[in-house]
Amino acid sequence: MTAPTIPVSREVERRNRYLDQEGRSLVSVVRTAGPGSAHEWLKAAVDAIGGFNRTIRHGDSVFIKPNFNAAGGPPVSTDLAFLRAIIDLAHAYGAARVVVGESSRHPPTSARNVMQLLGVFDLCRDAGAEAVVLGEGSDPWVEVPIAGRYFKTIQVARPALECDSLIYSGVLKTHRWSRFSMSLKLSVGLLRPRDRIRLHLGGHFQQRIIELASAFNPDLVLLDGREAFIKGGPSWGRRGNPRAIIASGDRVAADVAAIRCLQEVPGCNLRRDPWTYPQIREAARMGLGAADDSQMALVEVP
Repeated sequence: MTAPTIPVSREVERRNRYLDQEGRSLVSVVRTAGPGSAHEWLKAAVDAIGGFNRTIRHGDSVFIKPNFNAAGGPPVSTDLAFLRAIIDLAHAYGAARVVVGESSRHPPTSARNVMQLLGVFDLCRDAGAEAVVLGEGSDPWVEVPIAGRYFKTIQVARPALECDSLIYSGVLKTHRWSRFSMSLKLSVGLLRPRDRIRLHLGGHFQQRIIELASAFNPDLVLLDGREAFIKGGPSWGRRGNPRAIIASGDRVAADVAAIRCLQEVPGCNLRRDPWTYPQIREAARMGLGAADDSQMALVEVP
C-alpha cells in the first residue's frame, strides 16, 4: 500500500489531544506487578487518558518510533511484545498502514543489523506492519528549521513527518551522558546520522537533545517501565523493576512521571526533583510540554 501524501507542514499542526477539562496534560501510570499482558496494560494506560481513538482515526498511516540503538532486550531496547501490542492496537483502532522505523547512530553502527538481530523485521511482517531503516531509499531526509541556540537546521526522517499519527515507544533508563533516556531523547533516532554526531559536539548535551527533539511532536508517548536501568545506561547498567507503563500526549509530563517511577526503585541514581534536570527545564522552556506539576494531571491505574 502506498502511504498517503501529507505535507511536511503537518508536523507543526500536531497538538496534545490528551488534556483534562482544565487543560492539563494527562499522564497515566499503570502498575504491572500483577497478572496481565503488554496488550492489556497498554490499552489500560491509554484508556486512562482518553483512548487510542484520540490519536488514530480510520485509514490513518501510523509511524512508531521505538528504541533500537543496540541489540539487547529491554531496557536496552524496546520489548518486542510491547511493540507488537502497539501495532495490534493501532490496527484495531483503524490504522491502514503501520510503519516502525529507526535510524543508525553513526557509521559503522547499523540500525538494520540491530533490527535483524532482535527480530524486528520478522515481527513486523507477522503483525502486518512495515519495518524500515530510516535513511535508506531515495529522498529520505527533510531539512527542518530549529529555533535553538546550538542548532538552526537539522535533517530528519521524512516518514515521521508525513504520517497521520506519530507514536513513541520508549523505555525507562538512566544514561551515562544525558542522565536519562526516555521519550524526549527518543527523537534523536529520527535524525540523519551526521546530525546525531553533532549532538555530541561542543557540550550542553541535554540542551542539545531538546533542540533536536523540538523538530517533532508525537501524538502519543508510550513508555515501558516494567524493567529499567536505574544506574548506567543506555546499553548496560544496573537494572531495576519499576513495574510501570506510562502513557501521555506530552513528552515532558511522561518523562517527569517516568523519572519518579525510577526514583521509587532503591539504588536509582536520579535523586533530584525531575523539574531541575536540564533536559526537562529546556523542554519546558521551548514549549515541548508541561512546565511544572500544575500543568500535568497524573492518573494512576493499580
